[in-house]
Amino acid sequence: MGENAILEAAVMARQGHKEWQEIRFLCAAHDDHHPSARYHPEKAVWHCDVCGTGGGALDLARRLGLEVPQEEGNGLTLEALAEAKGLSMSFLRSLGVQNGVAGQFRQPCVDVPYCNEAGEAVAVRKRLHLDREPRFIWRRGDHPLPYGLTRLAEARGAGYLLLVEGESDSWACWQAGVPALGVPGASTWQPAWIRYLQGIPRVCIWRRPMPAVTPWLRRWC
Repeated sequence: MGENAILEAAVMARQGHKEWQEIRFLCAAHDDHHPSARYHPEKAVWHCDVCGTGGGALDLARRLGLEVPQEEGNGLTLEALAEAKGLSMSFLRSLGVQNGVAGQFRQPCVDVPYCNEAGEAVAVRKRLHLDREPRFIWRRGDHPLPYGLTRLAEARGAGYLLLVEGESDSWACWQAGVPALGVPGASTWQPAWIRYLQGIPRVCIWRRPMPAVTPWLRRWC
């Protein structure tokens, strides 16, 4: 059972019942005998109409005696990511990269927008940690697509493109003036994405283990 389901089950156990998008339950902050607190699972916030106490899902989980993630060293910020990758925060912000939150406990993460060729942000990939897993999740309802589609015209003009894995390699290339397109994990490659490479005379693959990508692109290299 995931952390979201565990918290919701604990709330329902306190005489909880659904009221539209919220769950009304016995407040954990005072001696409540008639459910007076409201929890909103989607917004991950709660509030008591009687005592006025409220907060986020992490606060509520603690009050209910649930085991919660340790805040120290948990999550990721834009500043920490920029420092680890040797990139400026202003450069990352110019790409729309910003601080965000993830999960029921609203842990800090870095939101990376994925745009279509028209420059519209159609998906967000959330980076949760620098090294430990899971490092990434997609915003609910979003689907993978190549990273950097708005830069394909630049690659066509230059006559070449470097295909890399992930956002950080893309950032390093762009900051150095190298046309690049990122694949959000080798296993996410889709044959239909080859259409994005049309009109680019030379496509080079940055040599990481990318078994899902290489066979489809062999004829381009």
